[in-house]
This record gives sequence, C-alpha cells and structure tokens, in this order.
Amino acid sequence: MPSPFHALARFADGSYIDRPATDAAFARMHRRDVVGDRVHLALACLGLFLLAGPVTVTELAFAPLLVFFFVRAVNTGPLWIHAFGQPAVLTGLALAAWLGITLAWSPDRAQGLDEIARLRWFLLVGLIYPAIERRHALTTALALGLIVAGLAQLASGFDALHPPFASSHPSRITGWWDPVVAGSVQVGAIGLFLPAALRGAGRDRWIGTIGLTVAVAGLLASGTRGAWLSGGLLLLIAVPLILRGAETRAKRTAGAVVLVGVVAVVLVGWSQRAGLALRVDQARTELAAAGGGDLDSPTGARIAVMNLAAESGTARPWGLGAGGIRTAAAARFGEGHAAAHLEHAHSSPLHLFGVGGPVALFLGGLFAWAVLRAGVRETPADPNRALEAGLPLAFAGLLLAGLFDAVHINTHTAALLGALAALCPAYRPTPSERAGHDKPQTVSPNKDLFIR
Repeated sequence: MPSPFHALARFADGSYIDRPATDAAFARMHRRDVVGDRVHLALACLGLFLLAGPVTVTELAFAPLLVFFFVRAVNTGPLWIHAFGQPAVLTGLALAAWLGITLAWSPDRAQGLDEIARLRWFLLVGLIYPAIERRHALTTALALGLIVAGLAQLASGFDALHPPFASSHPSRITGWWDPVVAGSVQVGAIGLFLPAALRGAGRDRWIGTIGLTVAVAGLLASGTRGAWLSGGLLLLIAVPLILRGAETRAKRTAGAVVLVGVVAVVLVGWSQRAGLALRVDQARTELAAAGGGDLDSPTGARIAVMNLAAESGTARPWGLGAGGIRTAAAARFGEGHAAAHLEHAHSSPLHLFGVGGPVALFLGGLFAWAVLRAGVRETPADPNRALEAGLPLAFAGLLLAGLFDAVHINTHTAALLGALAALCPAYRPTPSERAGHDKPQTVSPNKDLFIR
C-alpha cells in the first residue's frame, strides 16, 4: 500500500497519463494537420510574447490561439484529454471548485467570483499543449516579451522616453504595470534568464544576459520591497546551484555577466536614488509604527491582513469564503483603516488559507509542487537550450514573490503562472514521436541540472 506522500508524488508526476496514447495523438495531429501545427505554434508564441504587455493586451493575448484551438478540433480532439488532464490543470480546477463552494458563505461573492476567474490562466496548459514539442521556441517568445516589457518599464522613468501609459506612482518606475506586479514579474524574469546568462551558449546566452540585466534593473526600479527580498533570496539560492560544478572558464564568463548586472543596478540606483531612499525610509517608519501597534499605514495594513488571513484559516477550517478578506478587514479594523481597502492578503499562501482554509492551501501547494517537479525533471543539459532551464527557476521566483503578493490573483502574475505551468507539463512526447521538431535533452534527477 503506497504512502499518501508517494501517491501524491505519482499524481504530481502524471503517472496516470497514458504515454503511448499521448504520443499517438500527437502523431495523428502531425499527419493530418501540418499547417495547423505551424499556425498553432505561431499563435502560442504570439500569446506568450504579449503576455507581459498592458493589461488589456494580456487579457487578449491568447484570444487568437483559443479560437484556433477549437477551429482545429477535428485534428487535435484526441489530444485534449491528455492536454487538460495534466496535474497542473486538475489541481487548478480542484482549487477553483473548492473556492466556488466557499462562495456559499462568502461575505463578498462578487469579489470571490473575480478571484476564482483569475484561475482561468491555468487552462493555458491545455491550450498550448499541442505545440509543446517546440518548447524552446515557446520559451524564447516568452523571454523576448519580458525583455520588451522590462525595457518599456525602464523607459517610463525618463521624461523624454516616457511611454504612453502614465504611472500613478511618480517615485517608482513601473511602466504599464502596478508597482507590486512589476516587482513580482521581474522576480520571475530573473529566474527565467539566470541559467542562460550564466551558463548558456549561443543565442540563449545573449537573450539571457540582456534579459537578466533588464529584469534586475526593473526589479530595483519598481520600488517593491517585498519583491526586493524575494529577488535577493532567489539569487542567493539559484546562482550557486547554477554554477555548481562549472568549469573555470564558465565561472569567469558568469562573473562578467554578474558585473554587467551590477553596473546596471548601480546606474538605475543612482538615477533613482531619491525614490529608492524614500521607499527605504517609508519601510523603516511604517515598520516601527507597526511594532508599536499602529497598523494604519501601507506596510502596517499588509501586516494586518496577513495576520487576519492566518487567524481566519486557523479559526475557520473552511475559510472566510472566496473574496472575504476585504470585508473581514473592514469589520475588524473599521472602514477608515488602510487595511479595509485591501482586496487580498498580499501573500498567496496566506490568502488561500484565509479564504479557503487548509483545503485551498493544500491544493495551491500541490499545483506548485507538480509544476516545479515537472520543470526540474525536464531541465535540458544543452547550453543552447538554457532558457528552458530557467523555467522552474522562474516559477520558483514567482512563488517567492507570492510570499508578499497574491500572485494567483493579479492578472499579469496569474497569467505568468499559467504560462510557466503550460511550459512545464508532467509529460511531453518522446523523441521518437517528434520528427522534425526540437528534441529534448534531459538529465536524470541525480545529476547536476546545469552541468554542460
């Protein structure tokens, strides 16, 4: 009798997926619709490239792919059960279903429905799956989109280059993103670009180096203090992991890349020193006030709703109900308190725990575990495919950012979570079924994932 942990691990690995049937469904699709394969790949790449754009662009980025997905249903139909049967989709649907049940006792069902609707991005796993054999092309499209969005963010800090989307936070450079979203997205981007920048080769190294420089500068410029902590922790963990066992030449090249990144950070920091100093001073003042019991400040309000979510999930194992954080905060602290204006707990784990109790927290954790396991297992050893090696680190970066931001609710971060889950399915076709397509080069779990 397998232990519960072993059973969960088998589920997260997609052991129930019929591998031969999946391979046969891909082969059938290729035989019947070669042109459709190319169009599907192009539209998936387009959606991934546009994902980090302004919110309206993000919402519509995958609309062409969605339409085409149903247009070619006759040729791809047998693949759907394997596409939408991935662990990430099933756990996402289970989480949405449980949160839907909690609406029965939610004090704000409209807000709850909006929160549940954000989980729709997890369906990207199934939409992109028919093109997953070309994962490197898909990952490159996502990477280029993040670079363009990051450059637009940095450009918005200069009056002469200010893009046509004015920021409402003059002391923070955020482009078309909300400041907290900008910080969280850039933490994920740092994870995506790190392996390519430090140990990649060819085009991937150039993309990784440019992307990492832009992402680090964008993270600093966002002024998002929680994201600063998450990004710093990610770098402390990921850089030694990536460089473990590297040759001297590779370490020297990585050192040059790090130097470029440091120069970029110094330049951004110097140009925005007044705004950054203001953010640091605000943090000191607000934390000191919170320590004295005054939580009526931006930082204090976030501490207040985090504590409220933790207490609610503990006292009510079924949770407050989806959308219940703001109402509960207003009831406890009063309508005039800063916490009463926050729609979520500013922490994904705590928010899930607060509105859905241990069940929601467990399902969210299972989703994250399944995606991370799949991403690590499919890490390529080829340095020319180093961007793909950054997928699990990008997901890990978003999870770290989720300690200080409800990344599963905000549109851009929820979309990025869905995209990364789509690029890390539990099972992809075997090389023998992929004639004419990129062939994955994976390493066994007992080897260094980033050794060339």
